[in-house]
Amino acid sequence: MLPLALGLWAQQDAGKLLSAYEARFALMDSLLFSSKPLPSGLLTGVSFTEPQRIDEIDNWTQARIDAAKSKTGLEISGQTYFRPGSGIGYDPDDPLAAYNFKAQAEIQWHIFQSSLYKRANKIQQLRLLGEMAQLEFEKEAIAQTIIDQKLDSRRKHDAELLVLLQYHSDNLAVLTETQTYLLQNGKISSDDLLKLMSDKADIDRQLTAIKSDSLIKENLLAAEANLMLIDTLELLSHLRMNHRDLAKLDMQAELLECRREGIDYLQTMSVSPFARYAWYNRPGASNSNNIDIGVSFKIPLSAEASKERKALKAEQEKVRRQQQALREQLEREVGLILLELHSYNQSIRGEVERLKKLKAYMADRNNSYMNRIGEYNRLSRLMEYNSCLASWEKLVNYEYQRDCKLIDLQSYVMDKPITEFVKIVTVK
Repeated sequence: MLPLALGLWAQQDAGKLLSAYEARFALMDSLLFSSKPLPSGLLTGVSFTEPQRIDEIDNWTQARIDAAKSKTGLEISGQTYFRPGSGIGYDPDDPLAAYNFKAQAEIQWHIFQSSLYKRANKIQQLRLLGEMAQLEFEKEAIAQTIIDQKLDSRRKHDAELLVLLQYHSDNLAVLTETQTYLLQNGKISSDDLLKLMSDKADIDRQLTAIKSDSLIKENLLAAEANLMLIDTLELLSHLRMNHRDLAKLDMQAELLECRREGIDYLQTMSVSPFARYAWYNRPGASNSNNIDIGVSFKIPLSAEASKERKALKAEQEKVRRQQQALREQLEREVGLILLELHSYNQSIRGEVERLKKLKAYMADRNNSYMNRIGEYNRLSRLMEYNSCLASWEKLVNYEYQRDCKLIDLQSYVMDKPITEFVKIVTVK
């Protein structure tokens, strides 16, 4: 009775396995041989948001300009003093000199220290400082956007990969169950089973890692695999003219030029027209007052202004050299990214071709078995489906890595979408 029971149990297990194979074949045919069998490459992980101006910086700049404009150069000063008495502070016998109290007020205008002197130059310096601060904040905002874009791109990639890995894992589960059944009936070596168990463990680890992100949801795969071709000449030309760091160095050089033009010998001088009023209290004579009008000046005997202008000119040359070095560095870095992009494009093209050949091979095998006596080996057929899934998974990975490189390029092109330099070519 026991051998009979075991035989019936084995037949039931075999029937379940055959049903599982038919279900897997139907799912695989629907996935691989539908009208839209290839994965997407439409840059859904690459987006661009133009940085916004920071109002606080504009307000700060305007406040500094208003403060600079308020410098009139006018100054009022006063003086009062008292003479204590005869024999100490004055001669009481001289009625003109015999005053015991004096009050004096004076107003001066420091022309070269006022906002009127080289006013436009001073305002331009402040505006340049404000624009440089804006560029720095924009650069930080773009850096954060790039991080967010890479996270979005990874989630898009994981959502697409999740579907394929789940199919792959389910196929391996059926194959593992089959090999276990055959092994238990003494019909096959355990080598294939160990390999299948190892492959399934690797797939399941990837699934666990993806599902650990609560924002990842299963997603249907889209229709086409695309190549992203970059207009290299236009991209490099645009970077030379518009890169944020290069623009900041441009502004720095312009600021140094403004400072150089704002420095002259007159600024080191103090030339101040003044008007002075004085009142005297004389106990032995009539009180009196007088008004003085004149010009006070101080003229430094040095070449300080000339030396400062030369120092600023030398600093300008240093900034220009930094700008040239940065331009060369950007071209090298962008050139390396473009080479990697080309490599991923080639990998995508090659993987699409391999996937097409695998599908054509499977279609031919299926047709051949339909026209002859015998059955298409179920284990081999399901493993062939797995080969297609593995190729498709590589294709999705290549597209993700390609998108990451495009996002890296977006971090250099900070003022417009990188897609404006991209030509999308569908792989046929």
